[in-house]
Amino acid sequence: MSDIEKAIEDCKIEMYDIFKKHHTYYFWKEEDIQSYLYSLMLQSGKFVHRLSEDKTTLLVHREYTTESQYDTSNNYRIFKKKGNSSRGEIDIVVWNPNNEWKEYNAEYKIHSAIELKFQRDFVTGRTKTSKSNFLEYFYPDYRKVTDIENGIEFGHMMYFVKSNRRKPLFNNIADVKKLIKDNVRNLPLEREVNFDKVKFTYMEISAKMREPIFLKNYDNNKKDDDT
Repeated sequence: MSDIEKAIEDCKIEMYDIFKKHHTYYFWKEEDIQSYLYSLMLQSGKFVHRLSEDKTTLLVHREYTTESQYDTSNNYRIFKKKGNSSRGEIDIVVWNPNNEWKEYNAEYKIHSAIELKFQRDFVTGRTKTSKSNFLEYFYPDYRKVTDIENGIEFGHMMYFVKSNRRKPLFNNIADVKKLIKDNVRNLPLEREVNFDKVKFTYMEISAKMREPIFLKNYDNNKKDDDT
């Protein structure tokens, strides 16, 4: 595993641990979790890159635009014509440290990208928790972090769920894959979903369940490709 990916994994583990302990009073919206994870990554000191003796840059950034433009009303297809108005935005990215550094460049290559979800109603704070809701948001996030056109080496998807159910939405990764397979006709699929292309994690917490559900589709000990 590359040093960057290891540092990301350490922060993700800490984020899930914090969510497990403090979900009721710490986090109101998805932006809260995004900001908290971003702050953990900054505080780790692992994403500061030295350019020269007197210059450094931060590799980690929020709401970074994708290389591709997406037609969100038509099967999430990629627009062929380039521009800025229809680009997607990724919650958190870590730039490739081997970029050719220029001031105010919006075209830096991305080493790792993180999309996260904590679906809450803005007014009530209640979690929007259903399989249909999961399906609605999964595919666009999956496309942004896995589409080869965006040039991302490692894509991450993190889900945080606060529910009132006795049984979790998913018991294992096989349940997630089955949901997607069973609803292919209802998804705006332009490209097939392949879980091997993304590092997917999911935590669901409910006061009615004895233990939180935590799902993960990859092995931390698996060696990354040459990075």
